[in-house]
Amino acid sequence: VAHVTGLHAWLSALLCHGTLWNVAVLLAEAWRVWQDRTALGAVADLAEALAGSKERSLETMALGSAFRDAAKGWLSPVLDWFDGSVAYPVVVGAVAASKGIGCEATIAAYLHAAVSQQVSAGIRLGLMGQSHGLSLLARLEEVIGAVAARAAASTLDDLGSATIAAD
Repeated sequence: VAHVTGLHAWLSALLCHGTLWNVAVLLAEAWRVWQDRTALGAVADLAEALAGSKERSLETMALGSAFRDAAKGWLSPVLDWFDGSVAYPVVVGAVAASKGIGCEATIAAYLHAAVSQQVSAGIRLGLMGQSHGLSLLARLEEVIGAVAARAAASTLDDLGSATIAAD
């Protein structure tokens, strides 16, 4: 990725066909099964197993555990169900569902945050300035919304990635 156009294509691919698609599907499944401790545990195990590398595993588990610990103020019973570390999208989906936050809205917010981090990295690395970064985020909102809607209606059978270089 050497310019804004390349970053847009990269992030769009991750959203539609890569890691961000898979985490959206996992988040949606955790949102749906949050009241079933056994099913939620299975989603958490699957999310950990699908991390494409040791670094990705460490990242999602550390972020998930930090989110779980920070979210304790929401007094959700699901927060006590995760022993040890937990994948970030799983705990976000389960907590959001337990608090009555819609699945599609939760996925859209999660994806927006993930994409925003990548755009911020692009700004810091000199690919673009802040104005171009905000413009890129605005252009990606339509993709994020479409992916959130599709993922909210997905099942675990929809998991899969075609972004080998990213993984």
